Amino acid sequence: MDEPQRIVMPDSTVIGLAAENAAGPIYVTSIAKDLDSGLTQTTLSAVDLSGKVRWRRLFAGRAGAPRATGDGGVWLARHEPDGTAVLEETGSDGASARAIRISHHPDEKLSEVILLPDGFCTAWTSGPPYRGARIDRRGTDGARIWSAAIPPDQLAHDRIMEASADTGWRSRPKPAWIPNNFQLHHWEPLLVSGDRILASYREGKTGLGISYFVNAETGEIIKSTEPASIAHKAILGNGEFLIGAQGYDEFATVRYDRAGDQATRWPTSGATLIDRAGNPFVVEFDNRATAQQRFRLMEPDGSLSDGPVLAGRNTAHPALDRDGTVVLWRNRSLLIIDEGRIVRELFRERENVSYISRVLLLEDGIVALGLDGDLLIFRTALGPLEDSVWPCGDGNLNGNPVASEVLTA
Repeated sequence: MDEPQRIVMPDSTVIGLAAENAAGPIYVTSIAKDLDSGLTQTTLSAVDLSGKVRWRRLFAGRAGAPRATGDGGVWLARHEPDGTAVLEETGSDGASARAIRISHHPDEKLSEVILLPDGFCTAWTSGPPYRGARIDRRGTDGARIWSAAIPPDQLAHDRIMEASADTGWRSRPKPAWIPNNFQLHHWEPLLVSGDRILASYREGKTGLGISYFVNAETGEIIKSTEPASIAHKAILGNGEFLIGAQGYDEFATVRYDRAGDQATRWPTSGATLIDRAGNPFVVEFDNRATAQQRFRLMEPDGSLSDGPVLAGRNTAHPALDRDGTVVLWRNRSLLIIDEGRIVRELFRERENVSYISRVLLLEDGIVALGLDGDLLIFRTALGPLEDSVWPCGDGNLNGNPVASEVLTA
């Protein structure tokens, strides 16, 4: 295979990828420190599949993930230097198409936005100190339809221990506490499946997180998960989700039904893919020293069918083509796992990387991903992206994790 094409984002780290459609362009968000002020700034770039940069826009601060509309626009959630929260659409020409300013409490942060068929869903947090979060549903003009307040929840886990003078320096489970900092989870923080929204928050210090199930029609918080070291998540459709957990002696993925109840549990965790027949597969992420990680099929009864062993741990969220072939970046290599479950290496990077984006599978077998400050474009023999509810990270090329009928206000 030929060397990939590299588009360098100067002195930056690529943090998000989306695409208008399979023909591109690719939207890249990258962050860097301003050399004069030392403050973080975000660059949004549009790149053709040929590797040509169409345009670039610079924003103060760190913006959320790019959400492509599919008809020429791309949205970002961000804050102005004065703290004002903004939803902004950039048009196909690289100019600002719409900017919606949203009022909020001074210590609230607009963390993420996803695009609904008839508006937006926004997720917020607060602090430090953390005093709660909220999820909003908004119309196309940005006006709030409802707001779901999430009060500060206590965290507790029987595997988190503490020792103090009060216990004679003997280790015991730490009493429940309210986190000082509770941010949106870095993997799949906000998802929509049918008339259900899943919002996931995490404490950085312990890694414990909680996922909240919200009625998309009314804003009612239906249920929440117990505190756990939550990991990758996915949309199953019809109000159902997959939520993984990895850490504190837990390594599992659970299917939650529309009521927010556990329906099926598998002894595995990692990045999930779903084919057009509804079969879930997982590329395991397991940091236990003795773990033998694999690509596996998650069977309906909660059992697993083993695929090939996968070396290493540093993995990008993979993509699945319509022939059943998986493409992923793992352990410095671009790999494919074919329908016969044979692993082949297409390319190997010479140096280790710190940040890896999700994998995009575009037309004519073109594969794109971000590695540290570079966008890499590979030309492969892969087929088109699978036509399913979750064939890649974020569920689609647009980077907009929504599988929903049109909602009514």
